[in-house]
Amino acid sequence: MAQSVRKKIIGLLAINVILFVLFLMAFLWTETKRQEELLSVQGREAVERLKDIVQLQGQPLERQIDDYTCWDEVVRFISKPDPQWAVENLEAGMELYSGEGLWVYDPSFRLVYRRGEKEIPLPPSVFSQETFTKLFPKGTGLCHFYLSFQGELWELFGGTVHPTGDRGRATKPRGFFFSGRRWTIPYVEKLAHLHRSDLHVLLHPSSGGVSKDKYSYRFSLPLKGGYGLTEAYLQGTIRFTAVYESAKTGRLLLLIVLLFGLFLLLLTGFTLTRWVNTPLASLSRSLSQEDSAPLASLLESEGDFADLARLVDENFRSQRRLQEESQERERLNRRLEEQEEKLRATLNAFPGGLAVISSEYKMEFMNKRLEKEIGGDSIGKDCFQTLFRWDKVCPWCVNSRVKSGEVVKWTVKSPRDGRWYDICSAPLQRPDGEISVIVSCTDVSERKEAEEALQESEARFHQILAQVPFPMAICDTQGELLLSNSSFSQWKGNALSRYNLFKDPLFLPEKENIKRLQRGENFRISSQDRSVRALLFPVFRGTGELHQWVVFWERIERHA
Repeated sequence: MAQSVRKKIIGLLAINVILFVLFLMAFLWTETKRQEELLSVQGREAVERLKDIVQLQGQPLERQIDDYTCWDEVVRFISKPDPQWAVENLEAGMELYSGEGLWVYDPSFRLVYRRGEKEIPLPPSVFSQETFTKLFPKGTGLCHFYLSFQGELWELFGGTVHPTGDRGRATKPRGFFFSGRRWTIPYVEKLAHLHRSDLHVLLHPSSGGVSKDKYSYRFSLPLKGGYGLTEAYLQGTIRFTAVYESAKTGRLLLLIVLLFGLFLLLLTGFTLTRWVNTPLASLSRSLSQEDSAPLASLLESEGDFADLARLVDENFRSQRRLQEESQERERLNRRLEEQEEKLRATLNAFPGGLAVISSEYKMEFMNKRLEKEIGGDSIGKDCFQTLFRWDKVCPWCVNSRVKSGEVVKWTVKSPRDGRWYDICSAPLQRPDGEISVIVSCTDVSERKEAEEALQESEARFHQILAQVPFPMAICDTQGELLLSNSSFSQWKGNALSRYNLFKDPLFLPEKENIKRLQRGENFRISSQDRSVRALLFPVFRGTGELHQWVVFWERIERHA
């Protein structure tokens, strides 16, 4: 027992040493990352400082543009160029503002004045109307961009020209004013001296960020051209010596810690392999294979691992029993789900709405058609609220009759949407013995509306027919009487029930009249004694087929 405790203590000490080494390594790794992050932050700050330096060096030219573009004298010079005024006012100010080139354009984008061509090769007048649109998208304002010409990079400032009182540049431009300087090697060296870094102007950028030696930072500052595209790059490298020395000391300390940790790992590894790893390996194989065979030697021994092995063996046996029971439950659940899916598919295929309602008037089931009609799933809600928007049980509710075993069919106009429904309610016995009600709902509004329209139309027709003052009759295509008014009934008397249009004495004398009736012609005919006159109108179906005859009779009274 004492030997076992000592082994555990030694093992615990070894673990503590390993944890200490890991903690120290993690600390050194974190410190290294912190130094790298510090280098990255300082590098980004250096880039921002360089931007500030470049902006500061360009401020004289920016002030020149701001001063000259809101000056009445420049507006007059553009409208009437005066070389003497340009020498005294424009060229004289170039040295004050550190400029090397100057361009002035009128509102029609025509070059009015250019200065510096004799001393320095100036970029040509390449500004087109499209260029001015790109430089001044709002029509007025200031611009700052770069331009490459004959292997040299120019930094240019420009602005729209306005009268002295229009500092806000709200009026239409009276011209355009540009001023710039070259980025010569001495100028770039001046920027490098101010920034304390190595700077070069390149046409293409190189990779930036922390360098491979982790102690210098490379960056590329894009210099935008007139069209918004990058014209060149200001490439720079800055080195941080303090970070290098700190990292060097950290690497040495890390090496010492790693060597010490390796020694402790080798020492404790041997003991852990013999006392712990072998039984743990047996347990691991048994768990991964889900088999008790690798635990045979441990099951016959004594100790903590032996007790654990016996627990694992018993767990495997219980797991096999549970797995068999789970497989059986899964098989039964699959069959149940299949049956439910078949039943649900059948109910959802029903052309109308289907619902199951409990004895407490709660919705227990709804098919997809009914869910769509009422606007969503309402399982668990009151049926009278869901189906008809009532706050209490419907006055026409038949659930009590259905629960007694009766199947009830009825038609109702829903207060929910004002439509007519044929409803069939039938009893449904649940497995627990309770009786629910299964309800089918079929929308018959169109049929109901058609029936009502037909009844109303027939009523109006009969009313009109009764008011016609002369005899009138409607016959089918065989001449049989379908409908007549009271005047016709009084006229024909007892012969009304035997009346046939084709056998009417009015038409018999001439066979051509019968043929005209059969062809469906519209015509007028009078009796031989001129006492009766008839008007015949055929009625056709939408297909063009003869459907009915409408006949009007007029008795002609003769006066002596």
